[in-house]
Amino acid sequence: MKRTIFLAILPMLVLSACDRSEELEAEDDPIEERAATPSDDELGPPPSDAHHRGPHGRRGDPVGRLCEELGCSDAQREQLATLLGDLRPDHERPPKDERRAAKEALAQAFASDSLSAADLAAYRQAERPADDSRAEKIVATTTGVHAILDAQQRGQLAERIEQRGLPMEGRRGKLGGPGGPGGPGRGAKHDPGHRVDQLCDAITCTDEQRTTLGERLAERQPPARDGLEAARGALATAFRADALEASAVQAYLDAAAEVEREHLEGRDALVLELHGLLDATQRATLAERIEQRGLRGLWGDEGHGGKRGRKGRKGRRHRRPTDEASDDQAFG
Repeated sequence: MKRTIFLAILPMLVLSACDRSEELEAEDDPIEERAATPSDDELGPPPSDAHHRGPHGRRGDPVGRLCEELGCSDAQREQLATLLGDLRPDHERPPKDERRAAKEALAQAFASDSLSAADLAAYRQAERPADDSRAEKIVATTTGVHAILDAQQRGQLAERIEQRGLPMEGRRGKLGGPGGPGGPGRGAKHDPGHRVDQLCDAITCTDEQRTTLGERLAERQPPARDGLEAARGALATAFRADALEASAVQAYLDAAAEVEREHLEGRDALVLELHGLLDATQRATLAERIEQRGLRGLWGDEGHGGKRGRKGRKGRRHRRPTDEASDDQAFG
């Protein structure tokens, strides 16, 4: 319950880089926390109170949920609503036609003989443009929330920061982990062999290709998180204090950005290696998928998650990821 409440606290504190959705390997999202979501048809009609819910079937009013947990005063509730509301509009995605053009450009590059890291970077920038002011806004919002809360409330949130980091990290969970947990509404842990079978069944891999892909998926290591874990603990300690320095928040964001950078480099390297293993016909087949779904198309219809967990079908209702969903979901 506390975890859900905290992740709703600062719903828009998401670094554009912290995605993301990961690789030709096995995780729910490179950052495991993002749920692999069954289609709406599989889950049946929405609950009767769906119109009171926010995106993906979750209830709206994060400030209300936060204040219910922390016992906010009316003044605190009003201040938090203003603070968080000011940040929310910046999370809008680029127009669909721009994202469609980006997928088409990447598909064309993938079908060619010379896919490059620059092609992948250009696609990523079009899907989720970098916002140099975003970190500054996150710092200001985090310090603003700290200033609004009393010591007891700050202590409660500090516990969650120490365990899960800021909400932007909670959105992804354990970056580069082995896969999302099975259970309600989520994909089970990914099996590299299943991933390879999924891909090779579509493009008729040779035995050598299948073996190489399996080895690469099994070998892939997540980015080191020691620095991020330390920064998380330092931020939690700072959040408990009477005054929160902007530098404490920025240090955490810098550590998270470094892990994200390593994550994206690993993902891109894997995509480039896959491209180099394929012949023209195989590349053309996957390029058609990329044109429709971005990098998520590499894994076909099941690319957004692993084999469903035992309880997945009866899990919490989520909307199926769309083409606009993070492509990292296709990679783990």
